[in-house]
Amino acid sequence: MFRFKGRDLIFALLVATMIIPAAAGMVVNYLTVKALGLMGGFLAVVLPSAVTVFNVFLMRQAFMGMPHELRDSGKVDGASEFRIWLQLALPIVKLAIAVIGLLEFMGMWNSFLWPMIVLNDTKQYPIASALSFLNGQFSYNFGWIAAGTVISVIPIIIVFLCTQKYYMEGVSGAVKG
Repeated sequence: MFRFKGRDLIFALLVATMIIPAAAGMVVNYLTVKALGLMGGFLAVVLPSAVTVFNVFLMRQAFMGMPHELRDSGKVDGASEFRIWLQLALPIVKLAIAVIGLLEFMGMWNSFLWPMIVLNDTKQYPIASALSFLNGQFSYNFGWIAAGTVISVIPIIIVFLCTQKYYMEGVSGAVKG
């Protein structure tokens, strides 16, 4: 939507970072969260993965699919950049936002290692991390673990069923772009 010098180079560098394993970023994320004084809180779990390169890529593709004439018509009508974004662009990219919301919800719900690193209290762990405590050192209670796993999947299924339409349209729109 906005053109500036070096735009494609910056995007190429961002996409190139997708080859770096997530585990390599954990040290940097840990040091950042600790320096910000967020250790032990839910913000420490969510903040490092709030903006990902994949999300930037998906939003870029959604905005590239938006007609340029739409922005021009808003300018002709005297709308500010914020109003053009809010009333013209945002409704068009809402499918991509719904897809990002669904994927981020699933990622946060299923996060295992990162919450165990940054949260001090085991009562704050997400269910995926908490299920690991059902395993004893010398015992394995398969029934409890299976029940916990089924219970942990139910919210993801509910959220997916509620956003399935947006997910399918958003992903196909991002691929077409």
